[in-house]
Amino acid sequence: MTGRPGAAGPKPLPRGLDLPVLDGAVCRGQDPAPWFPRTGESPEAGKALCSACPAQARCLDWALAKGEQVGTWGGATPEERTEILRQRRRDTRQGAVA
Repeated sequence: MTGRPGAAGPKPLPRGLDLPVLDGAVCRGQDPAPWFPRTGESPEAGKALCSACPAQARCLDWALAKGEQVGTWGGATPEERTEILRQRRRDTRQGAVA
């Protein structure tokens, strides 16, 4: 039981999800619900857990490289990861011009 109203148990991971193996990751072996909130739920619980995780940077890099479209990875939601990639592309273009 997850302790959330209306939740019958741990939320299954999205189909086809390719999980990285990251030593020291806080999420290893845990209920995935905080990192994969249901529609309308806040991602803040997963993000808070990520903020103290020693694997956070490696996890974020993995998700960015894989183009992961669901869940919170390395403390970033899909929308935040999209913005990170946009910013990196802008930085790369600006560096090429300088």
